[in-house]
Amino acid sequence: MPELQEPQLEKKKTYKWFQLLLVFSALVLGIGYTLRLLTPTKIEVQPTLNRNYQGSTTRFEKVTFVGTTPDLPKELVVATAENFVPLNFEDRTIKDKLIAQYKLQRNPNVPELWVSPDYALQEIPSTGSYELSTQVALPVDKIADSLTALETAQKFVAAVLPGNNLQLLDKKVVYRDADAHGDITEPTQAGLIDVPFGFEIDSYPIYLEKSLEYPVRVMINADNQIQKATFHPFFLTPKIDGKIKTLTVAEALANINANKATIISSYYEGFESESLEQITSAALNTITIEYRVSSDTKRIVPYYRFSGQLINAQGQQFYGEIITPAVQTEDAQS
Repeated sequence: MPELQEPQLEKKKTYKWFQLLLVFSALVLGIGYTLRLLTPTKIEVQPTLNRNYQGSTTRFEKVTFVGTTPDLPKELVVATAENFVPLNFEDRTIKDKLIAQYKLQRNPNVPELWVSPDYALQEIPSTGSYELSTQVALPVDKIADSLTALETAQKFVAAVLPGNNLQLLDKKVVYRDADAHGDITEPTQAGLIDVPFGFEIDSYPIYLEKSLEYPVRVMINADNQIQKATFHPFFLTPKIDGKIKTLTVAEALANINANKATIISSYYEGFESESLEQITSAALNTITIEYRVSSDTKRIVPYYRFSGQLINAQGQQFYGEIITPAVQTEDAQS
């Protein structure tokens, strides 16, 4: 077999490198295409936005932001709720455990109330929740050891809900005065410590649909006893689906004014109820990020929560909180 001459050898080497380069390029393109398919760039429109907390539909216009914009992440996680268990008011597990533990008896005049000399348990069908509260006078002392109080709260939740995967949301712990108002105060001055339990993604809490409540909140007093505990329980395990580019505040405001938002709370000082059907203008001054899970889609989606002064078509001015997705939705304009 004749030997290849130098120019032929170089040509053959060049051809092999060209083949390898084509294969490598094809692999890179294939991987990139697969990642684009697996990584979402927007989410479906969320049923959470269909109605405000009063049950009506809100139309927005002239909504502005007048506060200071915080540093926002460039991307936010979207997830799916695995092992999702929404609140089932017919589930007697929590109620029965509390009744047994605190030796409560049903109040014959109020079917939703169980009492003992020390504690009372109220069932609240309208919100699907339970509230346990002490009937003993609130201690006026300051909390001596907040770590011990946190441990007491954890043990209480573990006893009532054994095997749960609720997390103590330490960044959301609140210190309060030991009085009827329970105003927020410094840890060294607190007579109550308000401890929330729930779920979070990247330190942002997860709420159920339009709820303002954590799954469980436990309030510990200076005697290291349960002062109050509220249960709005739901359970889930977040499965991360990917990250999506975060909307700017301007883009979020545009979505609010395009009615891709809803009102989750409001407070009006007048005697009559405020109407939420038509918001003619709003000056919002705070913004936070949180996650919300839909019972319908099992999607866990990042939201902006705005708050500030709202004015409706009737001229009523009141405080309100508005949520809108913090990432692109399917029908949002690109």
